Amino acid sequence: MGPFSENISFPPEKEAYRVIIYRHHPSKNGRETGNMVNLPRTIDHLLKLAGRIYGFHPVKVFNEDGAQIEDLNVIRDNDRLFLSDREELEQTFHGKWLKQF
Repeated sequence: MGPFSENISFPPEKEAYRVIIYRHHPSKNGRETGNMVNLPRTIDHLLKLAGRIYGFHPVKVFNEDGAQIEDLNVIRDNDRLFLSDREELEQTFHGKWLKQF
């Protein structure tokens, strides 16, 4: 599974989806190279995995259209997922977003 997947749970192989993750909100993503990973079982594990890969603390997951992902059941194989930390959300949404925390 690789060095970044330590202590992260994954669905059984026959049900595993591969997704491409990016460090930034889709509105900020230029030509950043993504990382293809197996989709973990929970959003929390996805956030931890992305944090290990990119060296930051993501708090939210978005699809290509900028919609927030709250349930992994809406994700399909080969989806592109964008992860944002609190600082980026503050800059992107000018503080409006963080009132939810």
